Amino acid sequence: MEGLLHDGVEAYLSDVPKPFKQLLTDWSKLEDRFDLALRQHFRLPWIKTAECHLADQIALLIEARTLMPSKGTGPGWDLWTTDRARLEASRWTEDVKCLTPIEAESLFLSEFSINDCST
Repeated sequence: MEGLLHDGVEAYLSDVPKPFKQLLTDWSKLEDRFDLALRQHFRLPWIKTAECHLADQIALLIEARTLMPSKGTGPGWDLWTTDRARLEASRWTEDVKCLTPIEAESLFLSEFSINDCST
């Protein structure tokens, strides 16, 4: 459930790219308040676990390799990802399957209903 909701704040607030977010301390505080409320509601750990953070980095690198011209390399990427995440991402050989919004929503809701721990 934590993996599904790790970016849940973005349902209520816009996603701000990390380089800009670091400059917006009030924005980060607001995100933290929303994140804590979601975590409390769904009975998740109060802060993002190391496992969730690592999985997020791995997904970022895999998506970048498939979808971005930089392929997740070059200046800056080492600031956002760990050596372990880069190693794990390099082991992933499948292509990212881009979904339509309807397909993504359907898969999300299916996993959410299986994992819902708020009730």
